[in-house]
Amino acid sequence: THSTNNITNNSAYVRSALSAGPIPYQKGWAWQQVLLNRRMNYMRMQEKQETSPDGKQDKDWILMFEHQPVYTLGRGATEDYLTFLNNEADGGLEKRTRLSRKYRGEDASRLNIDRFQKHNTSGTADNPTAEQDDVDKLSNQSICKQPVLAPNGSPIY
Repeated sequence: THSTNNITNNSAYVRSALSAGPIPYQKGWAWQQVLLNRRMNYMRMQEKQETSPDGKQDKDWILMFEHQPVYTLGRGATEDYLTFLNNEADGGLEKRTRLSRKYRGEDASRLNIDRFQKHNTSGTADNPTAEQDDVDKLSNQSICKQPVLAPNGSPIY
């Protein structure tokens, strides 16, 4: 027998920016992080209370947007996978350093979740202006002035 307390609502909200054309990759990444942070905060609060204050934080979101081509190094990847760097004069040392997860310099090329965790978000689904401000702040913090480029010219994050 299943209790009704274990039944979840499987609906999701959709946020589409497809009509706006391509957005910078950092902006899309920031949207993902802001919504994820809001959802995780809700899940932590859920242990303390039964309902969501605005009714929207307890839903998942589907983000629909496009960005220019990029390469991303996932959580399991390292800069060592980028064998084209071996052809650099220094063996790719400078670019590998900038792509390293451990490197936090101003010229770091990898988008850093630590920048987000230090950023206190204020936006909610019912306060889209504050939510947009959070996205703008995070995406501006994440901008790399000179990303490492793949041989085809696409940035690597």
